[in-house]
Amino acid sequence: MSSITKISPVQSGGYLPQFDIAANYKHWHPLFNEQITDLFLHRFQYNYKPLLVYFYEQAWGDIATGHLRQLHHISGQLHLKGTNLLIITSASRDSLTYLSWKEIWSLRTYHDPQNELASILKIYSDDYPSWNTYSGINENIALPALYLLDHSRQVAFAFPNEYFSANLPLREVFATLDNISTLKSDQQSA
Repeated sequence: MSSITKISPVQSGGYLPQFDIAANYKHWHPLFNEQITDLFLHRFQYNYKPLLVYFYEQAWGDIATGHLRQLHHISGQLHLKGTNLLIITSASRDSLTYLSWKEIWSLRTYHDPQNELASILKIYSDDYPSWNTYSGINENIALPALYLLDHSRQVAFAFPNEYFSANLPLREVFATLDNISTLKSDQQSA
């Protein structure tokens, strides 16, 4: 019998130098700044701005939809703070398009059908499927997690929502953004 290793989400402070999109660069999102460094490594940079990413899966139901509503509500404030917001999902593009139409919002999304980015953040694992832990889930999907990455690909804020809080910690996200801005301006003036 093989041992099952529980997922271990990346926490604040970790660096993600491997946070690349090498599998299929034709589907990069514009926020990833399509600079190919060589033939083998397709680095993703996000225009040297902080990037707030949310991992959405339709199977999480009303919790995940509520999270998208909250993110839509603050998207203008994020823009004013020079922060990009991106929804990452392995779900059908049609389902997210329909939801956006129904809710009358426009959130930028990146389709990650193989869960490559969720795997890097360790909120998804082929070895530890979601249905092992969460009742009512019939497919292996990423946690509904929220991550803030700074301009150097360090995880400035991590919220792997393992207990399915209905409210995202947006106050903490904005406090972290203020800290990132202060640190960056201090570095530039030094």
